[in-house]
Amino acid sequence: MKITAQLGAFFDTSRTFFATAVNLEGNYSYINRFFQEEFDFITSNFIGMPFQIAIHPDDIDKCVQAVNECYYNPLKNASLILRKPMSNGDYHWTHWEFSAITEENDQVTGIFCIGYNITDLEHNRRNIGRYARFQQIVMELATDFVNTPLNAIDTAIQQMLQRVGVFVGADRAYVFEYDFQRQVTSNTHEWCAEGIEPAIHLLQRVPLSDFEHYAYLHRKGKIIHVPRSWVLRPDDPMRQLLEIQHIKSMISLPMMYEDTCIGFVGLDAVNIERIWTPDEIAILRVLAELLTNVRLRQKQEQQLLTLNVGLEQRIRERTADLTMLNEELEAFSYSVSHDLKTPLRHISSFVDLIRRRLEPIADPELAQYMQYVLSATNNMGLIIEELLHFSKVSQQTLKKKPTNQATIVQDILQDFDADISSRNVVIHVQAMPKTVIADPFMMKLLWQNLLSNALKYTRPRAQAKVTIGHYIQNKYHVFFVQDNGVGFDMQLYERLFSPFQRLHAREQFEGTGIGLATVKRIVQKHEGAVWAEAKSDEGATFYFSLPER
Repeated sequence: MKITAQLGAFFDTSRTFFATAVNLEGNYSYINRFFQEEFDFITSNFIGMPFQIAIHPDDIDKCVQAVNECYYNPLKNASLILRKPMSNGDYHWTHWEFSAITEENDQVTGIFCIGYNITDLEHNRRNIGRYARFQQIVMELATDFVNTPLNAIDTAIQQMLQRVGVFVGADRAYVFEYDFQRQVTSNTHEWCAEGIEPAIHLLQRVPLSDFEHYAYLHRKGKIIHVPRSWVLRPDDPMRQLLEIQHIKSMISLPMMYEDTCIGFVGLDAVNIERIWTPDEIAILRVLAELLTNVRLRQKQEQQLLTLNVGLEQRIRERTADLTMLNEELEAFSYSVSHDLKTPLRHISSFVDLIRRRLEPIADPELAQYMQYVLSATNNMGLIIEELLHFSKVSQQTLKKKPTNQATIVQDILQDFDADISSRNVVIHVQAMPKTVIADPFMMKLLWQNLLSNALKYTRPRAQAKVTIGHYIQNKYHVFFVQDNGVGFDMQLYERLFSPFQRLHAREQFEGTGIGLATVKRIVQKHEGAVWAEAKSDEGATFYFSLPER
């Protein structure tokens, strides 16, 4: 079998293409100078050697198949990507074209092969696929952590270490946390490949003094990369620790929050030495950032939970204290109010008896004094009666049931009929809901206070106007009582619903200052709200709301 002089001359001078020829026995019959230079570590003379010596064992079968295709179909070429060995034990990726060598009678006498190195292209193609998988893992990890509840974080970290460890081909992946206050570091999470002994139990509360230099690098945000543990100094604590665990290579990246290092994430290679590639370091950087955010979130939520538990306990204790205090105050108020009624009745009775004994009273001044005493005792009795109502409202348990507010309003207006009929009073009652869930006794007390005030503060008017209405707002019944009375200054609003706080002089309008406080307490017990709007000498409108359901 002969190669033409032109082809031989061309391929012998080529620095780009490999050229070989193989006879029908499968032995090299020709190689160009470039092929010999690249693979002379295999043999100094390829001529007569079997073609298999320069091919990866896994590629031999498909190479034989390509040769057969060319032999049985001389007009057809075959293309293949083959791995060719390198002197360092790795291999080239090469692209080859096979064609048959024929004599003048078209008889096939061998196979001619032309190839070129595509190692860089193949690595790029594989790196693109690897980078795509890397991006997918990063996105999945970030999504998983965002959606992971606090009680499942540790499990998520373990799964993440496993995924990253498998992806980069590590034998161990782990997380350490620094405690610079106590000058120790501890292994908090660890994943190990099959056959690798866990080391997490050996690495708890490790003194930083043993690894001061490495902790310093981490605090500065530096990566620690040890491709070969045996190159470290024999007295280096890191080398001793790595040798105990049979670790040949390791890398660790700090977990940084702003300028603070809270720990580090690392990978170990136990079975073989290795240098971690840029894309592997990139995924570790992302992993370190994710873990930093997760651990900070975990600590913050734990602190918040602890704070909430303590706060809830303090609230419960304070609420219990306040409840007890309120019960004692209400009991005291009821007791005092009830006990005061008897001596007041005695004072009023005895003054009345004295007045009758002395009638006709010759001394007008004495008669006026007696009238002062009777008025004061009557007013005191009224205050005590209001206090008893207020105390009863505070202590009484709600007995809610369907109530007709319109009926309650009409009943109360009938009670005030004498006052209304003696004056020029116009009362307009708008449509009211037929059924509202509320305590009927308390509703009656509430309406009594509001309507009593409306009638009282409209007395100076030649014609008093009172409007009673209702509307629905945000799933609440809102009721109101509007009058054209003397109104009040809104700057005094904060005093309006407080006990014993009067906005008008007693000489102008009678009252105890407890009625509106009672209204507020009733509405609050029904989980509603009470408020008012007014202007001095232009009337007032009082509102209260009750839940629709």
